[in-house]
Amino acid sequence: MKEIKDIVQRLRALGFEAKINNTEVRRPASPGPSLDYAELSEKEFRRVVSRIDDIDILAGMANRRKLLSAPWLKKYSPVQRSIILERKFQLEQKAKVNDNSRGRGKNR
Repeated sequence: MKEIKDIVQRLRALGFEAKINNTEVRRPASPGPSLDYAELSEKEFRRVVSRIDDIDILAGMANRRKLLSAPWLKKYSPVQRSIILERKFQLEQKAKVNDNSRGRGKNR
């Protein structure tokens, strides 16, 4: 907060009308708890994965150890990997249906 006040003060010194409208810091909503995904129970993991509606986000979650350069993170269990693949298949099918309904299918 101090940094924001300093910035406002500097802007005012330069002749700008600056003020702080919102002092509350908000975090973006997270699809799950702050534990590492590999540490979640199967039920919790399934709930988190089911909330993901973008295949790129799912891929990022699936490859988090590589993308974060964090090889020390726990690997996913075989059950968790199958849940991720199941969700990937669902999202791919949903994308195909959407493409076909928009006239982008292979048969048109």
